[in-house]
Amino acid sequence: MTGYTKQEFEALLPQFQRSYHEYLQEHTIEGYERVGQIPKPYRNSPLPTIEDKLLFILVLLKQNPTQTLHGYLFGMSQSNVNKWFHLLHTVLNRALDAHGVLPEREMTITSVTHADEVTNDAEGAMNTTGNSGACERISTIDTPFLSMMERNAP
Repeated sequence: MTGYTKQEFEALLPQFQRSYHEYLQEHTIEGYERVGQIPKPYRNSPLPTIEDKLLFILVLLKQNPTQTLHGYLFGMSQSNVNKWFHLLHTVLNRALDAHGVLPEREMTITSVTHADEVTNDAEGAMNTTGNSGACERISTIDTPFLSMMERNAP
């Protein structure tokens, strides 16, 4: 359900726990700057242990259920799923970054004009063949996909 083996899950758990505690020292569960005490899990919490929290975020990211369905599976409302998703996704990214395995977020968009055929060489560079052979490259973009779309909109 998570895409991780039991050994991989257990290997990620200590860093996830450290990242979770570090995050809660700086921010509230809602993502605001912390000014008060760090909350403790309450008795009937739907995510009482750090293992539950890691399982929650990994299943959500791997299976991509609706937040309503995920809430049903974990015994919480859709609004709580949304709140926990944003918190735990940030914590997971910090933990993966600490392990040096955070997925690459850079995206390269390439546009080809007036070319009959496009091929990629061993390094992934674009080559064109055809009448004009014209090829236009758009530079690498380090922003999220949606903001990239806004920038390139007509």
